[in-house]
Amino acid sequence: MCWIPGSLQGCGLFSTLGWPDETPDLDYFYPTSVMETGYDILFFWVARMIMDGLEFTGEAPFHTVYLHGLIRDENGQKMSKTKNNVIDPLEVMDELGTDALRFTCWWDRHPARYQPVAQEGGSQPKLRQ
Repeated sequence: MCWIPGSLQGCGLFSTLGWPDETPDLDYFYPTSVMETGYDILFFWVARMIMDGLEFTGEAPFHTVYLHGLIRDENGQKMSKTKNNVIDPLEVMDELGTDALRFTCWWDRHPARYQPVAQEGGSQPKLRQ
């Protein structure tokens, strides 16, 4: 889902499915079961989606929120295209393989922890502890 400005953010989940009309897409896809997200947007995005869903459709958009940790750069900053501190996953996969990238993202992951990852000596990512 793309970012929709202002108070329409939460409505984006069901308005793209034909709401306020009863459509086959709305009946099939709304509500869903699980929302996966980083903890950093829980109160700004997820809470708004739930409140708007309850207000406008009478149903919460999902029943479970799965929170994952964040991958940050070597300075502890959240990776962001705007900050230009991201690592291109295609470069990592080309050099080290897809399994190496999956393992790096999976290793020691839980919602209360973030994982700093850096590129040192070319494009090879290093796990920081």
